[in-house]
Amino acid sequence: AINSAAGSVLMLLVYDNSQSDYIASGSGFVAFDSNTLITNYHVVEGGDLVLAESDAGEGYFLDRVIAADKDLDLAILRFKAPSGLSPLSLNGEGDWLRGQPVVAIGSPKGLRNTVSKGDISSLFVEDNLRYIQFTAPISSGSSGGAVCELAEEHPGSQGGDCGAPEGCRWHRRGVRRRCG
Repeated sequence: AINSAAGSVLMLLVYDNSQSDYIASGSGFVAFDSNTLITNYHVVEGGDLVLAESDAGEGYFLDRVIAADKDLDLAILRFKAPSGLSPLSLNGEGDWLRGQPVVAIGSPKGLRNTVSKGDISSLFVEDNLRYIQFTAPISSGSSGGAVCELAEEHPGSQGGDCGAPEGCRWHRRGVRRRCG
């Protein structure tokens, strides 16, 4: 299921109309439907155009901001046309456990959908926000990617639930979503 989830995590290239090259890169994931992408606010901040690239190298333009919150470091964007990609369904049940194995999926330094392993190290609520701290290493460019738990029902398989965009402040907090 991790490979399936990775198909819904995209590398983002953010452009400013006044410059010929991209000004930022990061990651994002398809959610709700094939028209919507969630990422970190700081990934797209100051950009005029966002291009999302899939594992297969296909490009998708995002042309509208549906919602953005700088304080929560969250942005919800709209694809210019339906992407045809499977959305990761959001899940707010909050049944993560300390010590639970997870993987982070993102695109550090332009490498699409790398996966790194770690564990849930802390869970807490502050100001009515649920925080999930994990130990999976992430690098620049992974912001906005997914954090997924490893299923233990079938030894050797990867799958289960996914968490919120990683990177910056979000690498310690989460909105839960189900993969696959």
